Amino acid sequence: MMIQYVDLCKRLAVEHETFRTKEINQPRLTLYRGLRLTKDELIRFQSNVGSLTSTNGFLSTTRNYDLALGFALKTSKRSVDVLPTLFIVEADLRLD
Repeated sequence: MMIQYVDLCKRLAVEHETFRTKEINQPRLTLYRGLRLTKDELIRFQSNVGSLTSTNGFLSTTRNYDLALGFALKTSKRSVDVLPTLFIVEADLRLD
């Protein structure tokens, strides 16, 4: 499993460089992720707005706002106490 994870990281690094080369005229990239969070989870994320946030894995995102919003509004199998949440990630492609 660890070998697959390392391979994925290497592939993502290559794709990142390819993407940056193609998108050279676009210094910023906006990505969206829709999901449902408990109130406590949401408060934790809100307290870090504008700061660096780290996860233990990869997050799937999209450039399509409506698609991400659909995931946020989708019925959840979690508890009834979850809130639709839309992450907006702004990446500066000029940074290394």
